[in-house]
Amino acid sequence: MLFKKKQGVNAPKEKDAERTEAKKDTPKKEGKVIKKDVLRALTSRRRLALAKRKHLRFFLDKAGYEDIDDVKLKKNLLYRIPIIICIILTVIAISMALILSSSIFNVLLIIIFGVWIAGYAVILILEFLVMYLFLDFKTYQRKKQIEDVLADFLQLTSSNISAGMPIDKALWFAVRPKFGVLAREIEQVAKATLTGEDLAKALKIFIAKYDSAILTRSINLLLEGMEGGGEIADLLNKIALNIQETRIMRKQMAADVLTYVIFITFATVGIAPFLFALSTQLLKIIKDITSNIDVSASQSFSFTADAVNLSDFKVFAVVMLMISSVFSALIIATIQKGSPREGLKYIPIFWLITILLYMLGNWAIGGMMSGLL
Repeated sequence: MLFKKKQGVNAPKEKDAERTEAKKDTPKKEGKVIKKDVLRALTSRRRLALAKRKHLRFFLDKAGYEDIDDVKLKKNLLYRIPIIICIILTVIAISMALILSSSIFNVLLIIIFGVWIAGYAVILILEFLVMYLFLDFKTYQRKKQIEDVLADFLQLTSSNISAGMPIDKALWFAVRPKFGVLAREIEQVAKATLTGEDLAKALKIFIAKYDSAILTRSINLLLEGMEGGGEIADLLNKIALNIQETRIMRKQMAADVLTYVIFITFATVGIAPFLFALSTQLLKIIKDITSNIDVSASQSFSFTADAVNLSDFKVFAVVMLMISSVFSALIIATIQKGSPREGLKYIPIFWLITILLYMLGNWAIGGMMSGLL
């Protein structure tokens, strides 16, 4: 009984001690929770940066630039160039303020502030856009190269399988230097299988890099044939024949719509520059005539010689010719090749021809009009 009473007397003291220890431990626990939250935030940021880096790495690999370091590309090309351009613009603005007068110094400070905020953002966005378009065009070119030699590669693979080779070795020994991009991709697949990776998984990774319906359909049929255990050699030979027939059909369709291509090209590159040149010379003649007529007394007819600026109309004509050239090149590529990306290489050629014809038309029509008047 005495022992129980002593224990009951000491119990509140022990509870108080536990409470004080718990109060001492709460700051430590809160500090640990804060540290965990901070670590989670840092890891999430690192994962986001890693995901963005992997995204750029994925586009570089698709375009065939496996040797380029994506980190150095971002630092040297994407982030330093806008800073250099903004520095040059700032130096020009300060030089203008010092040369002209001190009264426009405040205005130039506003211009500098806009350069480092809006200008930097615009240049950075344009850089990313140009880089994305360039990488996308290079990826499309690589896809077209693969599709052009895929039928020959599958026929060689079919011959190797008929000779008694397993599928992985048949793919490896079918590689030829003339296959180009496809040869390098199949080498990557063969290296992956040699390191212990499954052939089906390596082939799926290969077709995921390229947005090609022909390549995806062919590899999926091959994988289904491997799983079903059918005659792989006969299957590959039929796939190759189907690809060749599809290519011949596309060429026939492109030949059937050749008249539309000729009409759009002639209207955009040939007719439009001379029509704009004729409009420019007519505007010049009207301005010369109305400048010598006093129409201030007439209330029903009010037209001044300075209503339309000739230089502004020339800029408008050049801009409209460039815009129409872009759309006509994309439309022609869509009609003839089936994809507007094929028209990107025609855009600079169309720009050069239309602007040269516009200048030539101005000179020729101007000479004719001056001779008549």
